[in-house]
Order: sequence, then C-alpha cells, then structure tokens
Amino acid sequence: MDSRSLNSDREQELVEKARRDPQAFRQLYDHYFPRLYAYVSYRVGRAQDAEDLVAETFLKVVEEIGCFEWRHEGSFAAWLFRIAHNLISNFYRQGQRRKEPLPLEKLPELQASNLLPEDIVLQKEKFIYLRRLIGTLS
Repeated sequence: MDSRSLNSDREQELVEKARRDPQAFRQLYDHYFPRLYAYVSYRVGRAQDAEDLVAETFLKVVEEIGCFEWRHEGSFAAWLFRIAHNLISNFYRQGQRRKEPLPLEKLPELQASNLLPEDIVLQKEKFIYLRRLIGTLS
C-alpha cells in the first residue's frame, strides 16, 4: 500500500477496524512505516535508535488506539507523528542517545595515575578477569 492509495475514508475505516483487527493495523503499519522511519531517523541519526523509537511508537499506537478520536482527514497521521515526536523528545531529554561503547583497552588510561604499584597490579588482574568474564558472554 503506497501513500497515494490510502484516502481519508479508507484510513478512517482502517483505524476503526485496527481497534480489534490486527490485519487492519498491519495495513496502517505498512502504510506509515516508511514515512515514520524517515522522520525518526532524520532526527536521531543512528539506525538502531531510529528502529527502537519507531517500534516504541507503534507499540504505543497499539496500546492507545482505543483512545484515538478521528477528527478530520490526516488526524491519525498527526496523532502518530506526535507520539513519535514525544518519544524522540524523551529520548534526548533522558540522555538515552546511545554512545559507542568504550573499548576495554581504554579503561586503564582513564584511571588515576597516582596509584601505588600494588594497586596497579590488582587493577590489571581485575581487568584480565573482567575480560575473561566478558568473553564467556559471547
């Protein structure tokens, strides 16, 4: 279903059906996903963050579609994009923007340099032990 194939009456009908029919919701999802993903991706940049936020947006829509009130043509799209906008705002406000993980090799360099030699040895042993533990998680 492309953006030209969903007129106002059909959209309203799908929204009403989507309250109880997953297939109708799937049609709304398929119709809006490309635009919503582009909107979110442009604002957060990182694909993984965009995917998470789009998924969270559609989850909220599923949870709240019973509360949605049709007002006029385009009101569902406005509601959908408002949810995404709010989630993006929360994402930045809460500092959830994911940073690339710090390589383990950098950890010793970030620690204080005024340690006693025995403390440095203990830290290196802990570092080696930590690397082994992390290696078992893979």
